[in-house]
Amino acid sequence: MHSPQVCICMVIILGIVRTCGSEPMPHLTFGPPNVVLDETGSRQLPSWKLGGKAKIHRDFIRLTPERLSTYGFIWSIHNIQAQQISFVAKVRISGRSNTYGDSMAIWITNHGDHILGDLYGFTPHFIGTGIILTQLKDDAEANIHRLSVHISNGEDKIQRVRTEISGCDVIARGAEQRADWTFRNSTLIKVSVSSEYLVVSIDPTNKGEWVPCTNIALVHQGTHYMPLGWLPRSYIGFSATTSRAHSDNHDIIALKTFNWEQEAEYVPTFQPTDKNGLSPTQRLYHDFSHRLVGFKDDFRQT
Repeated sequence: MHSPQVCICMVIILGIVRTCGSEPMPHLTFGPPNVVLDETGSRQLPSWKLGGKAKIHRDFIRLTPERLSTYGFIWSIHNIQAQQISFVAKVRISGRSNTYGDSMAIWITNHGDHILGDLYGFTPHFIGTGIILTQLKDDAEANIHRLSVHISNGEDKIQRVRTEISGCDVIARGAEQRADWTFRNSTLIKVSVSSEYLVVSIDPTNKGEWVPCTNIALVHQGTHYMPLGWLPRSYIGFSATTSRAHSDNHDIIALKTFNWEQEAEYVPTFQPTDKNGLSPTQRLYHDFSHRLVGFKDDFRQT
């Protein structure tokens, strides 16, 4: 494993030696403020497409509002173009109801666009992996707070694709009705993936407290489970769904992706929320902006 601080690339042509991987991959990295506008004045996310109910705001992308029976997604326009990557996604799941759900997903897949289906809102016919963060509670017995991983090599039977390969229990949903809830509540998910492994860690409340979730070997006795070259050809997507009975706000705040092989705990990440350095005035402004988005969502629903 390389040093946590630097990864050295040897470029034989012209005898150049350079450091690599210390800067995020531009086409797979974004974060606030989202200030790029199109000709109509709508906010845009360069190198990404969006659909469903997804909407880009200044400080986050809302995949779904707290509304029943809806979905939203953002999807990278360009494929990964690297043999191994490590990334950290900053997300937020929140709502005002005491019963809530359902799921937010990170997809690394051969599909260059979101395809609506019944696997957490995505098609089960894909090559790659889905990392699913489910926060669900209802008036009955359902009480699910879990991060689960699904993998498909394109030849697996549908039932196997639908079955969780590995995962961990995690409480990552914020209750907006609580007095101590603020817009700064968020969750960090770290993923390192290559043709040989998939490693996932999570910081449920963005406090710098990382919990290893899963470490999956994609090679067994020299045999690769996934097709040759699947990762460079794949795309990264985020999606979220709500059901006829449960809903939540599902937000993507930021993403940093690096084209180097590194253990997840060494991936450069975001500052914990209790060290973000915002002034009281800035905190008040951002909190008001977040709540205003919620009010607008409610207005559109009526």
